[in-house]
Amino acid sequence: MDVDFEKLIKLQRLDTEIRHISALLDNIPTQLAEINQQINDSAQIIEQAKENFALNQKRRKSLEDEVNDIKVKISKYKIQLNEVKTNREYTLFSKRSKRHSRKSTN
Repeated sequence: MDVDFEKLIKLQRLDTEIRHISALLDNIPTQLAEINQQINDSAQIIEQAKENFALNQKRRKSLEDEVNDIKVKISKYKIQLNEVKTNREYTLFSKRSKRHSRKSTN
């Protein structure tokens, strides 16, 4: 009779293990859906970051071009400043040069 009880105990353990595994298997679709959602969310974040990066690169290029334009103007004003003949012309070109220098540093 002990053998029958041992078989029943083994059967109960197997049944418990089967229920546990079944519960794990039942949770897999939910877990898979959560993982897929996390992947989609991450992909959207990455895409937004790429778009922001591209916009920032364009803005940086635009600002660099603007700074270069201002530097060219400053150098032209400095050349003109060296060619002036009156104090009034010197003051005018000096003010222009300073104004553009301030723009390039901002």
